[in-house]
Amino acid sequence: MIKLLLEYEVELNSPKGILATAWNAARMNNAIADLLLKTKGAIRLTLNSEEQREVDNILYEESQDKMCSMIRVLSSSVILHAIVNGYNWDDGPEPMFAALENQACAEITLLDMYELMEGDYWLEQDEEELSDSSWKICWRRLAEKLTKKINGLNCEI
Repeated sequence: MIKLLLEYEVELNSPKGILATAWNAARMNNAIADLLLKTKGAIRLTLNSEEQREVDNILYEESQDKMCSMIRVLSSSVILHAIVNGYNWDDGPEPMFAALENQACAEITLLDMYELMEGDYWLEQDEEELSDSSWKICWRRLAEKLTKKINGLNCEI
């Protein structure tokens, strides 16, 4: 059906942004989503074997400092997106700060980061709830930085 729609040049973009597109709805099936790559803001989800190796090398790096360094120098938005979506968020926010600061970080990757980290939760916490732990403050700071960057792109969370 998707191929037929594409054959008839159905409009893929939405004035409401990438989250309101067929590409976003199809993201659970990489092959279908990859058919819709002409959607503004879409990113290729299917990785080749070399890209997957690079993602795995970063995600399974024992040293968080080295992981952050590796993320900072990435030039591929596809690999960066895969890292964000494959990251174990229980390991802390530091690598995601590196992803956020990377110029290759796509809009959809930022939106995924915000959702995966439960940004709304961290922004709703008051100072008293955050004050008992420095790691909570780091998560809140990441949510704030993501919100600022997403709002600067004129897209909605």
